[in-house]
Amino acid sequence: MIDKDKALELAERLLKILSPEGGDSALLVFQRKLLEHIYKELLADVPLVFNGLFARMQYFHDNNDIPAELVRRLNTLRILCNKAAHEELSDIPAGAVSAGAKSIYELLRCVCPDLSYPPLEDVVKDAPELPRQSHSKKHSFHCVLKSWQYYMSGGRISGLEINAINEDDEEVSILLRDDNKNAGKARFSALSPSLWPYANLHCLQLSEVAGKANFYVDNPRTIIVLEPDFLIDASSIAECMDNNGSFPELYVLNRLFGEPSSERMLLGRMVNSIFDELIHHPDLDYLSLFKRGLAQMPIPMVALGQSCAMDIYREIESGHLEAVKAFCADVPDEDLLLEPSFLCPTYGLQGRLDLLFKKNDKYSIVELKSGKAHPNDVWPSQLYQVVAYNMIIRSAYGSGRLGSSSIFYSACADKPLRNVANMPLLEQNLLHCRNRIVGIMRLLSEEPRRFFDWLEKQDEKPYSVFSAETLQRFKRLKNGIRDFENEWFCEQVKRVIREIWYVKTGAAKSETQYGHNALWRQTPAEKNGKIIGKLAIEDYDQRDIK
Repeated sequence: MIDKDKALELAERLLKILSPEGGDSALLVFQRKLLEHIYKELLADVPLVFNGLFARMQYFHDNNDIPAELVRRLNTLRILCNKAAHEELSDIPAGAVSAGAKSIYELLRCVCPDLSYPPLEDVVKDAPELPRQSHSKKHSFHCVLKSWQYYMSGGRISGLEINAINEDDEEVSILLRDDNKNAGKARFSALSPSLWPYANLHCLQLSEVAGKANFYVDNPRTIIVLEPDFLIDASSIAECMDNNGSFPELYVLNRLFGEPSSERMLLGRMVNSIFDELIHHPDLDYLSLFKRGLAQMPIPMVALGQSCAMDIYREIESGHLEAVKAFCADVPDEDLLLEPSFLCPTYGLQGRLDLLFKKNDKYSIVELKSGKAHPNDVWPSQLYQVVAYNMIIRSAYGSGRLGSSSIFYSACADKPLRNVANMPLLEQNLLHCRNRIVGIMRLLSEEPRRFFDWLEKQDEKPYSVFSAETLQRFKRLKNGIRDFENEWFCEQVKRVIREIWYVKTGAAKSETQYGHNALWRQTPAEKNGKIIGKLAIEDYDQRDIK
């Protein structure tokens, strides 16, 4: 499985990292890196995309004859290395480093029986065995998907039965039941086409079944996150949701066509600019506010012409300015952030809020919307956008520090500020749509033709007017191209989507397994020299950071 020269090179690397000057914690981190490299070598010819060492190890062990005891020790080493990397160990067990080296060397001997490296054998011959570890029962955990099937009840599909391996190398069974009495709740069973073997799942708030070891069942607060390191923008998910449910295919469809700048689009950007300026400079006159906004978008504004610019100027002055001024005057002038960006691997989300401010030690969210206000509530897509931001802020600061969440309709004279209530059902629906988007992206990286052929057959009726027009545009375009053009298009899509996967979660042939997820997967020591740590803003003047 690995040729002798490569195995010898890896054994030499293992011996080099056993330098006693490094300290046990650092040595375990180095061993984890070496494990990543070994399993990438072992699976170099496998066409699957894996996110992380855990999934790679599980796949290789399942498909090759590796002694069960060695598998146990390698998984114990992986867990120990992860805890050392994330500084979760107060004391590293005596002999753990040499025991880990012994396990890695045995793996190399197993995949290359001709390997012999006496210098390393002398170092590890007296190493202890990695002990079995006891694990506490968890109701939230990461796991690697092994198999799944529909759960049947009363002769109909009523959920999913999942078999997986958790991070403690234990087999777990999870029953996710559809709530057939609640038509407004997404069905777990609909997730089945989006899953694939060895996908990563983050299971949150499951219930343990009494009397059945490692058997879990959903409850009203259960959340499942597919490939949590694959972050998706919250607003992009929200665009796929309306009163009729979720349409994850819109995530792709909306990106197939570019839209030129329009008067409504520039008006929205201008209102947002004025909003930001008034937060910090409440006494600025309207002409100065407009000029500052104009300086941020000169090219699209000039492209639309002077008449359009004057129409925007007058509409904001008559229909938005007073409401924005009144709101900004009431915002606390300290402890606020304009357009802060967040990454949230807990839920597989990322997003940029319009306004986040702290009051009474709680964080409140305000999302600015310059379009038509809902008659008495908020539009569904905007509701789900704020729900996603609530989840992100809760993950960052804790559930006890989440304040109010609102949408501010600047064009609404009566009650422009609308509260958004957060409920588990809304969060579950949002992440269900997100998970299906991940499944579509996975399909596009392997068989894009299947997705586009399916999309071509969809009826426009369930979609909103705008989305239906986009779907019709796609159908006309697809029907107008020849077979070889369609083949070329699908191949280009496949390459682009694979690049997105690699950027987010790491390339299969890179030295490290990480992409952007290195930001939270790697330790500060591993990131040293790659990013600027402990960087703080000392002073700022409007948009100029010093």
